[in-house]
Amino acid sequence: MTKQTNKQSSASQRSKEFHEFVAAMAAQNLNYSELWNVAFGIGARFSQLFPAKEDRDKYFDSPTAQKVEKLLASARRPESEEPNSGKLLLRLPKSLHSALADEARKEGTSMNQLILAKLAVSLHQAVAN
Repeated sequence: MTKQTNKQSSASQRSKEFHEFVAAMAAQNLNYSELWNVAFGIGARFSQLFPAKEDRDKYFDSPTAQKVEKLLASARRPESEEPNSGKLLLRLPKSLHSALADEARKEGTSMNQLILAKLAVSLHQAVAN
Protein backbone atom coordinates (compact mmCIF):
# COMPACT_ATOMS: atom_id res chain seq x y z
CA MET A 1 0.00 0.00 0.00
CA THR A 2 1.38 3.42 -0.93
CA LYS A 3 1.60 6.43 1.37
CA GLN A 4 -1.17 8.11 -0.64
CA THR A 5 -3.47 5.12 -0.20
CA ASN A 6 -2.69 5.02 3.54
CA LYS A 7 -3.47 8.71 3.83
CA GLN A 8 -6.77 8.29 1.96
CA SER A 9 -7.87 5.34 4.06
CA SER A 10 -6.86 7.24 7.15
CA ALA A 11 -9.03 10.18 6.08
CA SER A 12 -11.85 7.78 5.26
CA GLN A 13 -11.51 6.13 8.68
CA ARG A 14 -11.52 9.53 10.42
CA SER A 15 -14.64 10.54 8.49
CA LYS A 16 -16.35 7.34 9.56
CA GLU A 17 -15.26 7.89 13.16
CA PHE A 18 -16.59 11.46 13.09
CA HIS A 19 -19.95 10.34 11.69
CA GLU A 20 -20.24 7.66 14.38
CA PHE A 21 -19.40 10.23 17.06
CA VAL A 22 -22.03 12.70 15.83
CA ALA A 23 -24.61 9.91 15.53
CA ALA A 24 -23.89 8.83 19.12
CA MET A 25 -24.23 12.41 20.36
CA ALA A 26 -27.45 12.89 18.38
CA ALA A 27 -28.82 9.71 19.99
CA GLN A 28 -28.39 11.45 23.36
CA ASN A 29 -31.08 13.90 22.21
CA LEU A 30 -28.81 16.94 22.21
CA ASN A 31 -30.37 20.05 20.74
CA TYR A 32 -28.91 21.60 17.58
CA SER A 33 -26.60 24.04 19.38
CA GLU A 34 -25.27 21.40 21.76
CA LEU A 35 -24.70 18.92 18.93
CA TRP A 36 -22.97 21.50 16.75
CA ASN A 37 -20.71 22.55 19.64
CA VAL A 38 -19.55 19.02 20.52
CA ALA A 39 -18.99 18.27 16.84
CA PHE A 40 -17.59 21.50 15.37
CA GLY A 41 -16.94 23.93 18.22
CA ILE A 42 -13.43 25.17 18.95
CA GLY A 43 -11.35 22.21 20.13
CA ALA A 44 -14.24 19.81 19.41
CA ARG A 45 -14.08 16.39 17.78
CA PHE A 46 -13.92 17.69 14.20
CA SER A 47 -10.78 19.76 14.78
CA GLN A 48 -9.18 16.82 16.61
CA LEU A 49 -9.82 14.41 13.73
CA PHE A 50 -9.09 16.89 10.93
CA PRO A 51 -6.34 19.23 12.14
CA ALA A 52 -5.06 20.12 8.65
CA LYS A 53 -7.01 22.45 6.35
CA GLU A 54 -6.51 20.06 3.44
CA ASP A 55 -8.17 17.24 5.42
CA ARG A 56 -11.07 19.48 6.44
CA ASP A 57 -11.64 20.56 2.85
CA LYS A 58 -11.69 16.93 1.67
CA TYR A 59 -14.09 16.00 4.46
CA PHE A 60 -16.60 18.70 3.48
CA ASP A 61 -16.61 17.34 -0.10
CA SER A 62 -17.34 13.81 1.12
CA PRO A 63 -20.64 11.90 1.37
CA THR A 64 -19.99 11.55 5.10
CA ALA A 65 -20.25 15.32 5.50
CA GLN A 66 -23.72 15.17 3.99
CA LYS A 67 -24.73 12.44 6.46
CA VAL A 68 -23.47 14.51 9.39
CA GLU A 69 -25.31 17.56 8.05
CA LYS A 70 -28.55 15.54 8.03
CA LEU A 71 -27.95 14.52 11.65
CA LEU A 72 -27.48 18.17 12.59
CA ALA A 73 -30.55 19.24 10.63
CA SER A 74 -32.68 16.67 12.41
CA ALA A 75 -31.57 17.80 15.88
CA ARG A 76 -34.27 19.54 17.85
CA ARG A 77 -34.18 23.28 18.21
CA PRO A 78 -34.28 24.55 21.78
CA GLU A 79 -37.55 26.26 22.59
CA SER A 80 -35.65 29.17 24.08
CA GLU A 81 -33.35 29.50 21.07
CA GLU A 82 -34.10 32.87 19.56
CA PRO A 83 -32.22 34.57 16.76
CA ASN A 84 -29.22 36.47 18.09
CA SER A 85 -29.71 40.22 18.19
CA GLY A 86 -26.15 40.95 17.10
CA LYS A 87 -25.61 43.11 20.17
CA LEU A 88 -23.08 42.36 22.89
CA LEU A 89 -22.33 44.37 25.98
CA LEU A 90 -18.72 43.87 26.97
CA ARG A 91 -16.88 45.36 29.91
CA LEU A 92 -13.18 46.02 29.35
CA PRO A 93 -10.37 47.17 31.58
CA LYS A 94 -9.82 50.91 31.06
CA SER A 95 -6.32 50.29 29.70
CA LEU A 96 -7.58 47.89 27.01
CA HIS A 97 -10.44 50.22 26.10
CA SER A 98 -7.99 53.09 25.73
CA ALA A 99 -5.60 51.01 23.59
CA LEU A 100 -8.44 49.91 21.29
CA ALA A 101 -9.73 53.48 20.99
CA ASP A 102 -6.24 54.71 20.07
CA GLU A 103 -5.78 51.97 17.46
CA ALA A 104 -9.21 52.64 15.95
CA ARG A 105 -8.46 56.34 15.74
CA LYS A 106 -5.10 55.66 14.02
CA GLU A 107 -6.79 53.27 11.56
CA GLY A 108 -9.59 55.74 10.88
CA THR A 109 -12.29 53.27 11.83
CA SER A 110 -14.76 52.73 14.64
CA MET A 111 -13.95 50.63 17.68
CA ASN A 112 -16.80 48.34 16.69
CA GLN A 113 -15.27 47.66 13.26
CA LEU A 114 -11.78 47.22 14.74
CA ILE A 115 -13.00 44.71 17.33
CA LEU A 116 -15.04 42.82 14.71
CA ALA A 117 -11.97 42.55 12.47
CA LYS A 118 -9.81 41.31 15.35
CA LEU A 119 -12.41 38.72 16.36
CA ALA A 120 -12.85 37.54 12.77
CA VAL A 121 -9.10 37.03 12.34
CA SER A 122 -8.84 35.18 15.66
CA LEU A 123 -11.78 32.90 14.85
CA HIS A 124 -10.41 32.21 11.37
CA GLN A 125 -7.02 31.26 12.83
CA ALA A 126 -8.63 29.01 15.45
CA VAL A 127 -10.65 27.19 12.81
CA ALA A 128 -7.73 27.01 10.35
CA ASN A 129 -5.43 25.38 12.90
